[in-house]
Amino acid sequence: MRKLLIALLVIMTAVTLQIPVMAETNLATKATVTASQSGADSKSTPNAVNDGKIPAEGNGSDKWFINSNINGAWLQFQFESPVTISGATVYSGGTIAGFPDVSVGFKFQYENGGAWQDIPGSAVSDNSEHERSVNFSSAVTSSKFRFVSTADARFRIREIELYEFDPSAPSNSEVIITPADVKGTKYEAAVTKLLTLGLINNDNPEQFSPETPIKRAEFISWIIGCIDANTQKSGEKIFFDVDPESEAGPAIEEAYRRGFIKGDGNGCFFPNDEITYDEACTILVSVLGYRPKAEIAAAYPVGFRKVAASLDLSSGATVSEDGKLTRGDSAIMINNALKEKMIVPTVFGDNVTYNYEEGGILKAYRSILHTEGIVEATEETVVYGTAKPKSGQVIVGGEAYNKGNSAVSSMLGCYAEIYYQEINGEKTILYAEKSNRNKILEIDARDI
Repeated sequence: MRKLLIALLVIMTAVTLQIPVMAETNLATKATVTASQSGADSKSTPNAVNDGKIPAEGNGSDKWFINSNINGAWLQFQFESPVTISGATVYSGGTIAGFPDVSVGFKFQYENGGAWQDIPGSAVSDNSEHERSVNFSSAVTSSKFRFVSTADARFRIREIELYEFDPSAPSNSEVIITPADVKGTKYEAAVTKLLTLGLINNDNPEQFSPETPIKRAEFISWIIGCIDANTQKSGEKIFFDVDPESEAGPAIEEAYRRGFIKGDGNGCFFPNDEITYDEACTILVSVLGYRPKAEIAAAYPVGFRKVAASLDLSSGATVSEDGKLTRGDSAIMINNALKEKMIVPTVFGDNVTYNYEEGGILKAYRSILHTEGIVEATEETVVYGTAKPKSGQVIVGGEAYNKGNSAVSSMLGCYAEIYYQEINGEKTILYAEKSNRNKILEIDARDI
């Protein structure tokens, strides 16, 4: 029997895409470039990585060669006035002494209110290409941008291009990152959101391994990624068993300094141990600012477990009999934490009061806002009595937003939850997902 499906919910197929940058104007040539450190050889000229000249791969082709203090090394591009950037291309590597020397891992940041913030969609890991383009999840406006190395591998930079945002250019490419092994599973929504927003890293874009237990070091790296901390290697050894030069070293140090972790009391952290449910609850409760409430409620771990339960942090997650968490269930718990209010202390003399702050972790640390509403109009179609939006925009809940590279247009007529940033009065959607408020009505075609 044939049926006509009238759906108030548009089903979206998520795919992993590497989208070429749409805009062509390279603004990097107009910036003044400074570096975190000089190059490893006398020929390095980091202030020339934006001269518009792309040398061929080979000996002497690099402008900035980094062979030590690699993770966290940066190039800063400063403009005389704010510019809007939508993507970048990094030309790296060479054929020197048999080393490819490509930039294996990197990300871009922008300065916002005096603090450096990661640009969603800019992070790259396990790169093997000498010419690697990234298309940001949304355009970003600032007068200062950074290229930041995120891998412990020597590299050579030959040129970096930063592309001007063109609002009139086509914006039909949807950037949604969903590894194949989480599609159709309980992990899909959480993993897709965390990866698409650039909150956590995943080495293999096609495989997330959601059933694999997660180690304490990786869990902490995810947490610090969510709060967008600009971690740098200080070289200070916080824990006996954590190498400050290791990949997770800066994140573990940052978590310790922020009071998210304490170690075992004897100077150890056990980074390679699998994290337990109680440990994950303690960290997430601490990030949200509820640690004092948990410590008053009961001794560890009961107090933290009680507060986590009151916040539904484990909703949808499964805890094994040995109390260990998988990567997938960790993603679910972190996603749940993103939806909660934070407790922020206010000090008046000797008195401390605690206030709830709407917007939670994403607003407090990443300036990412959240709202929900009906997608009323796209630039092609209007379903409600709303004026047609401008090119590249949608109307959600009566408000105009730049759709960016989100899939919001496919949710026309539906309730959608959107995550966006507002810069200079412009609201740009970073990620959109279907709301559970939508209903599906099936009607037999012969009844119409």
